[in-house]
Amino acid sequence: MALILDYSNVRITYHHVDRIAPENIQPWERALTSEAGPIASLVIILLCFAIVLIRKHSVFAKALGMIAAIQYMGGLIYFIGAVFGAAPPTDFDSARFAQYLNISIFFPSLVEVLILVGTWILFIKLINRVERIQAVIGIIIGGTFGILIWLTLLGPLLLPATG
Repeated sequence: MALILDYSNVRITYHHVDRIAPENIQPWERALTSEAGPIASLVIILLCFAIVLIRKHSVFAKALGMIAAIQYMGGLIYFIGAVFGAAPPTDFDSARFAQYLNISIFFPSLVEVLILVGTWILFIKLINRVERIQAVIGIIIGGTFGILIWLTLLGPLLLPATG
């Protein structure tokens, strides 16, 4: 995405992508770049749903669709924090998107929560009723271990902590 929008000196590290860009870059271009990950996740979710429509018993497509929806947890964290009076987080994709467009974090976070909840409800209903509990627990455990492995081992190994 950074190459498409002609960013220069883009540097990926473990914690972030440095957004060193030409001064003439438009706010909507920065916003679009900040949403590249969520857009990719949405495409994966839609592809998985299409696969499930064609092959109703594709456990892989159902599981991948549910895991891809985890990308949208930032919006859920925003609303949980708002309920308990915590300061809204600002280091997630939709928060940066809202900042670049100078809009409230509420609206992009609401869209994230709707995608997350809608995806999980849809794919859970598509899982065979007998296997539903086992499948959902497996997806949650697998996703949790995957995130932990990325945060503790693969992320720091593949992407250096500093530029």
